[in-house]
Amino acid sequence: MTFIPLYDLFFDLPHPAASPSCEQARIFGPPPSLVNAVGSVIQELYDPSNVARVARFAFPDHDDQLHVLDDSHKILDDEDLVSSPGLNGKDVYIYSFIPHRHVFTLRLKSGVRIHGHVRRYLPPHSDANGRADVGRRGMRAFCIMTRAFGGERFYNCVLKTVEAIRNVASDMEHRNEGLGKSSGSDFLHKLLIEHARMCLS
Repeated sequence: MTFIPLYDLFFDLPHPAASPSCEQARIFGPPPSLVNAVGSVIQELYDPSNVARVARFAFPDHDDQLHVLDDSHKILDDEDLVSSPGLNGKDVYIYSFIPHRHVFTLRLKSGVRIHGHVRRYLPPHSDANGRADVGRRGMRAFCIMTRAFGGERFYNCVLKTVEAIRNVASDMEHRNEGLGKSSGSDFLHKLLIEHARMCLS
C-alpha cells in the first residue's frame, strides 16, 4: 500500500489583486526526511505559473477581466496615502472581513488529483502593536495541498491552528518576548512527521 502523507505542500497566498504592500506568496514543503514522498507533486506545483493557478482557486470570486475594469484595486490617492500608504480597495478592516473556507481539486499533468483546503484570513498588521482592530490589511489564504481525499473538518482545524500560531507569534514579537515571527511551518512539519511515524511503524 502506497503511503500518502498528510499534506504535500502548504501555501500562504495573497489575494490576486493585493496591493504592493502585501507580502508575496510563500510555499512550505515537507521536512527533508519526507521530501521523496511528495517529490513529483512538489516539482509541478513549485512552478510559478501553478502558484498563480492555486491562488485563483483560493480566491474563485476574483475575475481578472473584471479586475481590470474595477477602480477599487487602484492605489489610493495622495490624500489617502498620508494615512494608508500603498493600499487599495482590497485592503480591509477586520470588522468587514468574513472568514471563509472551501475545498477545490486540481488534476496535475501526471493525472494525479490533488485537493486544496483553503482558509482565508487577515494577517497581523505590522503597525498595530498586537491589536486586531487597528489598520487595514490585505486578505490572504492558507492552502494545504494533499492527495488524501476527505478530512475537511480536520484540515480546517489544522489551518485554524496555523493562523492562531502566527497571530500569537506576531503579538509576542511586538511585546519583545522572544518568540519572533512564525509561519506555523514547525507545527506542520511535526504534524507530518508524527503522521508518517504512525502510518509506517
